[in-house]
Amino acid sequence: ISRFILDKSLKINEINNQVMFDEEDICQNDLNIQKDSQIFKEVSMCINNNLYVIQEVFHDDEDNKKTEISIDDIRSLKSFFEKKSLNDSWRIAIIDSSDNLNKNASNALLKLLEEPPLNSLIILISHKPSTLLKTIKSRCVKYNLNSLKFENFIKVINKIKPSISKNEIDFLSILSSNSPGYCLEIIDQNGLEIYKKIINLFSKMPSLDLDEINKLNIIINNKKNNKTFYLFLNLVNEFIHRGVLNIYNINNSNINYFKEEIELFNNIKINENNVIQIINCWAKLKDTIDKSQIFNLNNKSIIIEIFSEFSKCFNDY
Repeated sequence: ISRFILDKSLKINEINNQVMFDEEDICQNDLNIQKDSQIFKEVSMCINNNLYVIQEVFHDDEDNKKTEISIDDIRSLKSFFEKKSLNDSWRIAIIDSSDNLNKNASNALLKLLEEPPLNSLIILISHKPSTLLKTIKSRCVKYNLNSLKFENFIKVINKIKPSISKNEIDFLSILSSNSPGYCLEIIDQNGLEIYKKIINLFSKMPSLDLDEINKLNIIINNKKNNKTFYLFLNLVNEFIHRGVLNIYNINNSNINYFKEEIELFNNIKINENNVIQIINCWAKLKDTIDKSQIFNLNNKSIIIEIFSEFSKCFNDY
């Protein structure tokens, strides 16, 4: 998107009195520009003077990776928009991701969105739009981006992690919904092992295996940060999501199922009789999880409560 707009803006300045987008632009099927063009190279290297990107900062130590966007980041963004653009071009800012805005940064960004500069575009990437301030979402236009096709997902993963087997890629494709970034997070945070233990615990419902929960807790809390814990929550959430879709035979092209999952759904009797109770149970647990993070409660107690509450659901049927 950035490449296309910056390239188009540059060409407009070379030809006087030309509109930004004409009928030819509206009818074209993609936003691709030539790879050997100046704009393509500059955007790829993030050195274009009319492009500003706020994103995670990586260090050698994974635990020191910056995961929060602060008010200072937004102040720097405001300074970027206060400067005159190069060649009178459009100016574009990308925030990747806006899910990482802290409270002060969100409020500062809101002021910028209320009165955006002329000929500017602010792109907020969000993996969890529900977590954004409603006032921010109300000032944005939402575009849902499709997941990669499976063949393109394979190409990306094989290039980054060539040692992964075909069976693992098929498995990770479903768990990550063909998202390479999320797939790498699953790999790096022992997500495959966590998922297998989640399945194992649900397969024993309504019995509650505290020894297995303890083993799961050791895997989840083996790092200083909470990233693995949040991955665990995502994997449980997606498992429940696929289970509900399976109950109602909803054919969603973006959702695939594991054979063992379908067997598990049938064995533990996730059906129309208890699905509402299960959904309500998970909603209640999410509220508990949110409060636990606010008050910095022990993650192990939350893990136990999650499986304990689900166990009660299945025990009633």
